[in-house]
Amino acid sequence: MAEREPEPGPGFDLLRDPEVLRTLAHPTRMKIYTAMVREPLSAKDLAARFEQPLARLSYHVRTLADAGLLRAVRQTQRRGAIETHYRAIATFDISDEALAAAGPEVYAMIVEASIRDVAEDTLHAVESHASETDDFLLTRAHFRVSAEGRKRLFAEILAFYDRLAELEKELRDETGEEAECVNVVLSMYEGDQRTGRNSPFIILPWPEGTERPPDRIPGEAL
Repeated sequence: MAEREPEPGPGFDLLRDPEVLRTLAHPTRMKIYTAMVREPLSAKDLAARFEQPLARLSYHVRTLADAGLLRAVRQTQRRGAIETHYRAIATFDISDEALAAAGPEVYAMIVEASIRDVAEDTLHAVESHASETDDFLLTRAHFRVSAEGRKRLFAEILAFYDRLAELEKELRDETGEEAECVNVVLSMYEGDQRTGRNSPFIILPWPEGTERPPDRIPGEAL
C-alpha cells in the first residue's frame, strides 16, 4: 500500500523570508501555489486547468521550486519525457510581521494578487451557479465616519475574523463524502464609491428564517 502524501502544514514559520514572499507575490504564481496546497500537480496539469501555455506555467513552477516554495513529490514517464508533480511546502499563511519585513511594495503586490484571486474565484463560483443556493451572500456597505469611528469599525471586523477562525476549527468536516467547501471573504478599504447597503450587489434568495436588512436607495450612504 502506497504511503499517503503528507498535507502541507501551517506556513507562518516558512513564509517569512522577504525574498520568498517577493517571488510568491505574482498573480499566476499565487494561483499555482494555492492549487498545489490542495494536491500535487505538474506544469502540464496547471496548463490544462488554467488554460494557459505550458511554457509559461513551467517557468512559474520552476521559479517557485527554485525559491523553495514547492517540493517534487513524484515523477511520471510520459511519451519519453519526465513529468514532475510538485506540492506546496505549506499552507498560504503569512504573518503580519513577515509582510511588514517584506516592505510596502511586496505587501501591495500580495494584496493585488489576492484580490485578483478572490475575484476570479468568486466569478467561477457564480458561473457554477453558486448564486442559486439559499445561502449565497455578496454585499458591501459604505461608511462615512470619523477617525475614531473607523478604528471602531476595523476592531469589529477583526473580532469577527477571530470568530471565523474559531468556527473554522469547530465546524471542520474531514469526513470527505458530504463535506462542502465554503469561502468567506472580509475586506475593508478606503474608498469614495458611496454605495448603499448591498448596492450594486444583490442577495438572492435571502435565507429563510433570517431577517433581511432594510433595502436602501442605490448611492445612499449608511
